[in-house]
Amino acid sequence: MGGRHLDALERLVLGRADGGGPPPLLSTLFPHATPGQLDAVHQGLRKLAHFAEYLILSVLLYRALDVERRWSLRAAVLALVLAGLYAGSDELHQWFVPGRGARLNDWLIDVSGAAAGQGLLAARAQRVRPRPA
Repeated sequence: MGGRHLDALERLVLGRADGGGPPPLLSTLFPHATPGQLDAVHQGLRKLAHFAEYLILSVLLYRALDVERRWSLRAAVLALVLAGLYAGSDELHQWFVPGRGARLNDWLIDVSGAAAGQGLLAARAQRVRPRPA
């Protein structure tokens, strides 16, 4: 996220990225859950957050690349490729961080989020396109 205050908020909600256990908020919301259950929910939330982040990134990239006022397959594909490359660079970076690692599964989750963003844009373009008479 960035900044000391946002980092603290991220740790409260998502926990530490190095696998330092579930965040305090989950333990508070689910006081009777076992540590294993909390860990499973924690991991699922982190994966869902990455999916959503790359969905948003992909939509923003499309908006930056789209010079036409109608939906563009070229801009959509380019936005997806750029988001995929960025996700790959993030996984590569994690390879060199102690306690972290590059995982193909994480890259696929990120790219799936980016593809979902492009799918939503394409569906929206189909919905708002006037039908020929």
